[in-house]
Amino acid sequence: MGYTHYWTQTRDFTRDEWVQIREDFEALLKDVQHVQGIPLANGMGDPGTSPEISDRRIFFNGAGDDAHETFCLRRVRSKKESWQSSRGGDFCKTARKPYDLAVTAALCYLASVTDPISHSVGSDGNGKDFLEGLEEARRALPRYANILDIPMDILRRDRWCMPWVSCYESSGFDVKFCVTAKATSSTSIPATGTASRRISRSRSSWTRPKRSSTRAGIRCASAPMSTT
Repeated sequence: MGYTHYWTQTRDFTRDEWVQIREDFEALLKDVQHVQGIPLANGMGDPGTSPEISDRRIFFNGAGDDAHETFCLRRVRSKKESWQSSRGGDFCKTARKPYDLAVTAALCYLASVTDPISHSVGSDGNGKDFLEGLEEARRALPRYANILDIPMDILRRDRWCMPWVSCYESSGFDVKFCVTAKATSSTSIPATGTASRRISRSRSSWTRPKRSSTRAGIRCASAPMSTT
């Protein structure tokens, strides 16, 4: 099918929630376009157009040759279609084109900021494929920096993925484990059979706050931390 993200919108948004979501998406998509330099367009990907952010839906795509499938978010979910397993199910095949940054940033937002959480997210990619989108969402929406995260379903799947093994004539076997999207481990086993272990981990510079306030169904951290 090609590189695709999948999600289920589990509830409708109130009008007050939607006002805040529109404001946040305007800031996010503006940053993607004008700071990151990635052209975005309407749902059809027509060059020279802008993402559609209206009272009832948010549609955007890449522009021109960098367009693929439309990212769709609706205030009120459409009725369940015959091809859907549940109401609110949708997907967006980005084929890893540049606008994938905006899509993964949007999914990180929807899977961690809305309260209660509005989206469960799946993907053909792994947690590492959401890291740039997460960084973009934190940069464009700094007041949510302590709350934004990779979608939980992606992290759960990463934690249980199988290790992969490489064999090198000079160094023997190299076994890597993906524990979460933010940590990797590897064990080097020389060809002689003597094992040596090296572990490298990279952690983000923020921690989730103990408590957060809620305004119009959107989680707001009381004191956003620097993401640098």
